[in-house]
Amino acid sequence: MEEHITALLDDMEAGAAEITGVRGPGRPDGTGTLLKEVARIRGRPLFYPYIGSGRGRGALVELADGSVKWDFITGIGTNFFGHGDRRMREVALRAALSDVPIQGHLQPNREYAEFLTALSGVAPGRCVHAWPSLSGSMANENALKIIRQKKHPAWRILRFSDAFAGRSAALSEITDNDLNKKGQPDLGQAVHIPFYDPEETWSTARTLDEIQAALRRHPGECAALHVELIQGEGGFREAPREFFSAVFELCLREGLAVWVDEIQTFGRTGEFFALERMGLAELADVVTVGKMLCGSAVLFSPEYNPEPGLISGTFAGYTVGLALGADVIQRLSDEGHVGAAGKIRILEKALTEILGQMRDGGRIRDFTAVGCMAALTPNRSNLDAVKDLIRRLFDAGLCVYYAGHREPYRLRMLLPGGCLGPEDLSEPFDILNRELAV
Repeated sequence: MEEHITALLDDMEAGAAEITGVRGPGRPDGTGTLLKEVARIRGRPLFYPYIGSGRGRGALVELADGSVKWDFITGIGTNFFGHGDRRMREVALRAALSDVPIQGHLQPNREYAEFLTALSGVAPGRCVHAWPSLSGSMANENALKIIRQKKHPAWRILRFSDAFAGRSAALSEITDNDLNKKGQPDLGQAVHIPFYDPEETWSTARTLDEIQAALRRHPGECAALHVELIQGEGGFREAPREFFSAVFELCLREGLAVWVDEIQTFGRTGEFFALERMGLAELADVVTVGKMLCGSAVLFSPEYNPEPGLISGTFAGYTVGLALGADVIQRLSDEGHVGAAGKIRILEKALTEILGQMRDGGRIRDFTAVGCMAALTPNRSNLDAVKDLIRRLFDAGLCVYYAGHREPYRLRMLLPGGCLGPEDLSEPFDILNRELAV
């Protein structure tokens, strides 16, 4: 079996050896027909005409039409190690040979245990318990139930402006995006709190005042604060440590759970958790993770350990996903990606320099770069202009996406930091600079 696996991996690598840079469409293989069929069945087309061939090499991905693109959005953050990674493929192949393709909480295999053990080894602060699930939304649903059971009868959730929690019925109400909840009832479970505004010197004080006002308006009804330390879909908005520490400490004094959503930031900011980068891990009660783990989980402190029966479900994770999640955690440490001198911080520094030059040269208005997360605001930042830019970038060979709920909209990147170094940034940013000049 070992020889067969090695030979298969060698064949896969050999098949992608010619993927060395951007190229245009190379073969008419009916991709256009397939895209039309996908659009018909979905009821709307894909955002851009992307059907992958199943082949790629690092940050480069080949599409079914033979074209090759730089992948700087990585499935909205899921493919941290890029395309065609040999170790990911080997772990996946071995897990796929297991007796079951998917595992649950009743009859798990060793991959389930290994995933939990790996998470436990990097658990932030007091959140020493973990419960796996499939999507990030399911992890946040479990977090919501855990918190409400602990804080019963309190049930409302404080959430920041531009927050994103997920797309289920309950989480869409916590999410601050009207498109997520159009036509849905407003059950009043989410209480709006203003996020940090760098243009206001009194921003932190205003947020603290709003939290206290919410508690007075809804006495005994507020259970938790949901927070992303870097708001992803909301526009890659940041806040300083001092803002979060003041907010978290107020919530804990008032008996609110601090629920930190790290579905997107886990492993991506230079530490396993953005909480650790900010020195805030001890203040969190419940933390959710996902995306690059090929699955998701909720971590929680002993005080929030739920009673049996509250969270379960048939599916805990696909066998391949659980094995990959455990290995991703191991690799982040073994390969030197995390830490103050790690590869992610080195990439962040290079991104900051490039984007700073673009801003100083007047090609963009501003930017954010934290670890492998980056966003920029084009000079033309209405939604139509940003979407047009993204589609032109795609045609030119660079896959990115957008963020924000109102103007100014931003172009965002979730880079494959597991395979990308500063030396790889020249060509994709040349593409970006050319299209920004149009």
